[in-house]
Amino acid sequence: MSSEFDAFVGLSLHHDFEKWSLKPTAAQEAGLTPLFEQLESWSAALATVRPAAADEEEAAA
Repeated sequence: MSSEFDAFVGLSLHHDFEKWSLKPTAAQEAGLTPLFEQLESWSAALATVRPAAADEEEAAA
């Protein structure tokens, strides 16, 4: 099985975060939108697998 995660954004702790909150520069914002969309898509896909895995772990214990 192969997975693909195309979006990549290099963030700087000095320039893109303020008081532990993400404050990207304008240049970084354009790249973050597809990254977060892919993250949401993967999260939704993995949510269908997590309950089954948790049930298997409980049965094995």
